[in-house]
Amino acid sequence: MPAKYEPIEEVKFAAKIGFLSKKIWEEFFARGNVRWQYRCWKRLVDSKIFIPHRIAKDVLVMNARHPFVGKVTDSYNRAPHVNQLFHDEIVGLTYLRIADRLKNWGVFVEAELKRREPLQNRGKKSSQVMKHPDVLATSPSGPRIAIEIELSRKSKTRYMNAFRAYRSKAVSLIIFVVRSSSTLAIIRRAAHEVRFPENEIPIGFCPLHEWEQNLFSAKIDVGRNSNPFLELIRSIEGTPKVGHKMPQLLANANFCEN
Repeated sequence: MPAKYEPIEEVKFAAKIGFLSKKIWEEFFARGNVRWQYRCWKRLVDSKIFIPHRIAKDVLVMNARHPFVGKVTDSYNRAPHVNQLFHDEIVGLTYLRIADRLKNWGVFVEAELKRREPLQNRGKKSSQVMKHPDVLATSPSGPRIAIEIELSRKSKTRYMNAFRAYRSKAVSLIIFVVRSSSTLAIIRRAAHEVRFPENEIPIGFCPLHEWEQNLFSAKIDVGRNSNPFLELIRSIEGTPKVGHKMPQLLANANFCEN
């Protein structure tokens, strides 16, 4: 490694989502001038702490057999399939951007949650299966925001099962980041058909391009209201505990049936 450069934080992060992309590294881990950054990125591979992805360009996979990795973390998530990389990169950026801005919040990705709270789904019907969100952000005062990154449209049944699972989860708000209006529409129909209690657990929607550009200023549509994500966070922060009175900003959302 270049002098005084140890990729401790890079390894900790890659253990969460299974890889490290250059886009993520440049935004959150790169330091110094361009020449120094070039040397550090190159040395991540030369040191064999990371291995280049077999297909994806500018994506590194952690080498779990390297002694340095074992010193930093005792658990890690495997690299996703190449078709899942873009989705998981957005998940990783979402996690890092929230954790970096809201330092007193707890922020977790799905793989972490599965280790902390294993799902007991074996032998259950699809309608009874539990799930964790892509990202979970927890306020110091208790309320929790579930964030789902939806880049492709799934079946209505799958979304219905997801909403059934969320009925029993202590979350204050669910945000779906969507790439298409057809995905948004089918999620709305699924919530309506299972009679999801939006007056208790509001559902918000955000276009992917806005979320990628600046998630804190991105407009989240909740009911008939549309507010920047940061405003929703500030509203939720003032709520004592999950399950207590809904934040006023969300209570005024005027939910309507689809």
